[in-house]
Amino acid sequence: MRKSLIAGAVLAVAGTGAAVPYFTGVQAERAFRDNLKTLSENPRLDVRMVRYDRHWLGAEAESELTLRSTEEPITIHLRHKITHGPTFGHLALARVVTTPVVPRQARPAVTRFFGDQPPLTAELTIGLTGAQEVTLSSPPCQGTPADHPETRVKWSGLTGRGTFNGAAGTLHLEVPGIRVSNPEGHLSLQDVELRSRFRRSGEHLWLGHSDLSADAFDLKAPDPGTGTSQHFKVTGLSLTQRLQESGDGDFLALASKISADRAAAGDDSLRGARLALELRHLDADAYRELSHRFRDLKSRGLTEQEVARQGWGIFQRMLPRFLAGSPRFALTDLHFRTPRGEFHGSARASYEGDGGGTRMALANPALLLRGLKAKAEMEAGKPLVVGFLEDWTRGRIRKRMGPQADPVRMEKIVKRAVRQRLGMMEAMGFLTAKKDRYVTKVAWNQGSLSINGRSMSAAGPMGGGSPVVP
Repeated sequence: MRKSLIAGAVLAVAGTGAAVPYFTGVQAERAFRDNLKTLSENPRLDVRMVRYDRHWLGAEAESELTLRSTEEPITIHLRHKITHGPTFGHLALARVVTTPVVPRQARPAVTRFFGDQPPLTAELTIGLTGAQEVTLSSPPCQGTPADHPETRVKWSGLTGRGTFNGAAGTLHLEVPGIRVSNPEGHLSLQDVELRSRFRRSGEHLWLGHSDLSADAFDLKAPDPGTGTSQHFKVTGLSLTQRLQESGDGDFLALASKISADRAAAGDDSLRGARLALELRHLDADAYRELSHRFRDLKSRGLTEQEVARQGWGIFQRMLPRFLAGSPRFALTDLHFRTPRGEFHGSARASYEGDGGGTRMALANPALLLRGLKAKAEMEAGKPLVVGFLEDWTRGRIRKRMGPQADPVRMEKIVKRAVRQRLGMMEAMGFLTAKKDRYVTKVAWNQGSLSINGRSMSAAGPMGGGSPVVP
């Protein structure tokens, strides 16, 4: 009796242990399919399950990832190897290793650089609680393409880590560098890093922020128009984007900022360049619908021109809903330094929507402008303004006088024309001189325009008081 009880207990435990991989396999497949569905919500991605063969201790699967960010969609076949848990060394529902299936025609080129290693590997761990963690890796390589022996490619590899738990996640990617060069020029990126934090807020809406940075971007290439070599270089490049809910969740706030320590194109250079933009009070429901419509548009296999044409039509139809929510726009920072001087600018604009009247206003620009309030301020060093006007004037005069023009005489004409233009702009109130810089302040208040505090009327800046918009 006692032996039979022990035997029964052993069989029960063994049966339970044998059932665990089946249970975790079912949960793992569900999580895997949910992941593909979530990825497909991105308007630039489409993921389709090709097959999923589940067995007792694991599964094999294949999927197709289509990128729609270019005119011709790019489809990548992926192979997934799933191992069910938990085990003593793997306390999770499953582990998924994903690698791309290299097309037959591309295998010689891929093998030339990566050998027997896959060009990219993703290892996903699905935890017992549903939390997921993924590591990404691509091995470094270098060499020359078989059909372009004069070109040299150096790829320093990629590492990354991401987490996802329900409706929120993080992603961190690092690329030490990539360089492509040939006798005509080169393209290189150094120390590229992406950090992203995101969360889902209903269908077709992901909130969060992303920070992309690169220590250096260097491009040297021939100009098709002139045949001369053009050299463009940026150091300390940073791009930040944020999308957040505001108020009670009915509206969104979008902010973007791009900056660079130094940017140079030929002999021209900028330092401390910054551009920051904000969009606030965006109707959240309208934004979701716009995202859904663009997602559907991208999935139709249309040409880039047709996508642009239909996309513009969608935006025009959706614009009244955005304007009805009284959106706010701000150029919070525009700044750069040049050898000639420094520039700083900012601008703000708001539209007071009135519900049903917005569609009528779109058909009548005068009514639309009456709901608009805006102001802008710009400051620039005098040498910067003078140098810009001289370059612009010199180009126009050279075009009019032809290549045989006397350079000394042309410079005299340029100097005189710029002095006259600046004097006229100061007299009309468009520019205000303050020590070593020029200042311009522009304001628009529901149909009335003023520059540097002086009202501008339909009769001209020196005229009298009727507003620009009747």
